[in-house]
Amino acid sequence: FMPYDCGDEVNLHCVPLKLFDYFAAGLPVVSTPLIHRRQYEGLIYLGDSAEQLADGVRCALAEPPDDPRRQERRRIGRAHSIEAMSQLLPALLIEALGQRSGAKSGACGTGKIVAKDELEIQPETLPSTGERA
Repeated sequence: FMPYDCGDEVNLHCVPLKLFDYFAAGLPVVSTPLIHRRQYEGLIYLGDSAEQLADGVRCALAEPPDDPRRQERRRIGRAHSIEAMSQLLPALLIEALGQRSGAKSGACGTGKIVAKDELEIQPETLPSTGERA
């Protein structure tokens, strides 16, 4: 259940990550109609009023375990998992660093283009504890 005050601009445009956690489990979600959630309208029970939200809760509780929407939710949840998102991060960082430094072809200003699969990211060691970050 994700009831947000849609009259608040900050809430209206937020993207709570717990949505994708719920989706990863295939769970039905009842929510107020935040802008980002509208794209999942067929997978989320949306309501603007207390009555509509209560109806959404009743529908969510009545949703059968073999409902095909559960599989679609799981698919979307996997696509937004930390594992999936972490695969995108190196390329995005290289792109952002290249734009920031003004380098047209370089990764971190070296002048060398590094393919995503060639990029090796090593965990940093914290100086005070010797633990890995």
